[in-house]
Amino acid sequence: MQNINTPKLLLLVCICFCVSCSRYKAVSPDDVNPERLELARSIADRLLVSQRNGGFFPLSNKEATTAMVVKYDEKQQRKIYNFITGTHGAYEELAFHQLVRNESRPSFDIYRFRGKFGGEDVEVRTTLDPQGKLAGFYLLQWSERVR
Repeated sequence: MQNINTPKLLLLVCICFCVSCSRYKAVSPDDVNPERLELARSIADRLLVSQRNGGFFPLSNKEATTAMVVKYDEKQQRKIYNFITGTHGAYEELAFHQLVRNESRPSFDIYRFRGKFGGEDVEVRTTLDPQGKLAGFYLLQWSERVR
């Protein structure tokens, strides 16, 4: 496994902690927009398949916010994927689990997928902004309930 920069890992843990302290509300399955769900699933799958195959998926401003294009560059994608595969194994597949919204940012859709990595479950969380652009992408320890 690659050596992970301690301050960056600490920042990632803090972000996950802050996210876990937020209040989420589950969206009824009947209210899930199938086109947006497929967009979120497709982006997550393309990112992970590209990384699994030794490459990376370059995000564009057409499909992602400017912050995500800058933040989730090749170096960051490889670092995160190497960390998760070192812990759980290679990416295998995704299955939609739930759509939630954070009460403090209700216009953002947070899609929770159960990802299989080396046979283990990992949460793959894809956030879309109101324009349908990727605004967040996270890999977390699996939990049935949103944290």
